[in-house]
Amino acid sequence: MSLTPSLPLLCVPGLMCNAAVWAPVLSQLGLPMDCHVAEQGDARTLSGLATQLLDHAPDHMLLAGHSMGARIVLEAVRLAPERIHGVALMDTGYLPRLAGEAGAQEERNRMALLEVAQTQGVLAMAYLHLLSMRQFRQLLERAAQASAKVPHAPVSA
Repeated sequence: MSLTPSLPLLCVPGLMCNAAVWAPVLSQLGLPMDCHVAEQGDARTLSGLATQLLDHAPDHMLLAGHSMGARIVLEAVRLAPERIHGVALMDTGYLPRLAGEAGAQEERNRMALLEVAQTQGVLAMAYLHLLSMRQFRQLLERAAQASAKVPHAPVSA
């Protein structure tokens, strides 16, 4: 694959991420084009976030998105395909929400996380989100099991 140095690469971070997640990647790639990291924006929908992205982006570009940033990239492609000449999607879901009760439950879960973020802060929401991930729960369970097997010496003052 040949990269076109005349087109800038705009990188879109995931939820609760910023340019810091892209810095080590971009420094190692040594790409032959201008690379910039987009701000997430403050819209409340993917379409709104993609619109904000496009409003501040060059007329023609390459896009790379990570996690939720990749979903924003997909929406930007839907909104302005003539402006986007290539995409890279990393660690993201690309399928629409499930139909029926499963999709409705997913929306309720996401709205519950949003409520926690608005009332208790983003860190509380992130913790709950991580707990909902099967791999993270398994990691916590393994850590607890390993900790239970380690003899603990009494603490003396």
